[in-house]
Amino acid sequence: MTKPFLRMFLVLLPAALVLAMLARGLNDPELTASLPVLGDYYRQNFVADTGASSAVAAILLDYRLFDSLFEAGILLIAVTGIVFMVKNK
Repeated sequence: MTKPFLRMFLVLLPAALVLAMLARGLNDPELTASLPVLGDYYRQNFVADTGASSAVAAILLDYRLFDSLFEAGILLIAVTGIVFMVKNK
């Protein structure tokens, strides 16, 4: 009975630590001051940088392509791990 709780704790602890670090980073004034500047840069230069006719397509497919691929990979690994844990109790 304690093994599932221990496993869940070992999974949730790193997740909680990552969320705490993200929350602390979002309160960083230096980081938040640069966010509007990046948005302005994307809106003004997406056609010249990427050749895309849509700013959304430029951001998703050029500026953030590797982020999106790695996010999809991490999601796949997480879902696989959850399915494995559920099936093998």
